[in-house]
Amino acid sequence: MRVNRDVLGQALEAQLAKVKNVYPFKTVSRRARIWTNVTPAEQPAIFLVKVRETLDQTTWGAPRYRLAYLALCYLRADAAPNLIPEVEINKVLDAVDGVLLGTPPGEKQTLGGIVENCWIEGDIMIDTGILDQQIVIVIPVSIVTGI
Repeated sequence: MRVNRDVLGQALEAQLAKVKNVYPFKTVSRRARIWTNVTPAEQPAIFLVKVRETLDQTTWGAPRYRLAYLALCYLRADAAPNLIPEVEINKVLDAVDGVLLGTPPGEKQTLGGIVENCWIEGDIMIDTGILDQQIVIVIPVSIVTGI
């Protein structure tokens, strides 16, 4: 890996923090907490957690790594009396999509040139907060390191 793992995590957190420019997140952090420990005053919140690494040494040369992260998004369904959970969930997803797109859109997201690509990959899990008013969105994010 040509870039230190912690530098990659910091770069992804910095990129994800740009979401505050398009959605009113109050908390963005790599120090994850379970939603029951995130007060309504700290929400909407987004936490980043690395959950897996995969090594690819199929070609001669330096190995490539695929790092898997989860972006854990928490927001309260009862934050406004007329709030429709799906509308807010869609706003969050659009905001996160937007900051992880490359520039121009369609290009790879290289986190400032330190990785080969970073993108949302896989199923996004959504709890609409129908039972307890706590919305939870889990967004899988992949990073492939360059060689």
